[in-house]
Amino acid sequence: MSQMMASETIDSEEGMVSSPKSRLKFTCSYGGKILPRPGDSNIKYVGGETRMVAVPRDIKFSEVMKKLNSMVEGDMILKYQVIPEELDALVSVKSDEYLKVMVDEYNRLECEASPKLRAFSFPMSPMVGESQVNPVHVDAYGNERRFKFKQY
Repeated sequence: MSQMMASETIDSEEGMVSSPKSRLKFTCSYGGKILPRPGDSNIKYVGGETRMVAVPRDIKFSEVMKKLNSMVEGDMILKYQVIPEELDALVSVKSDEYLKVMVDEYNRLECEASPKLRAFSFPMSPMVGESQVNPVHVDAYGNERRFKFKQY
């Protein structure tokens, strides 16, 4: 019986041994909101939960969504943050082609240093009265600010 090296992981779904280099690892936040930070014009992700997700680099979009659906109930939209962009420049992942671009971004980050890809899962249909796409913020003076997010 061969011993498994410490740097190898077992894919729980398939029982296969894979090396860390063959996996895409990223954090995925869900259940929260993107809101303005009090005192400045920057925005941040507030609330919800964040989990570490590890998948094979050659995974199909439908399989990624199936894995994420095990964490979040209901239809969702997957987006990721391109470093060093802010949260107003999230990139949507809608197909195998978009997922490949996300993997390419991960590879770019990996070449620079430690790859830190941050993804977000949003409900396909926001709850009534909520808008993840263009949130509204009313400051202490009653001034309303709308945040427009870039769609890629």
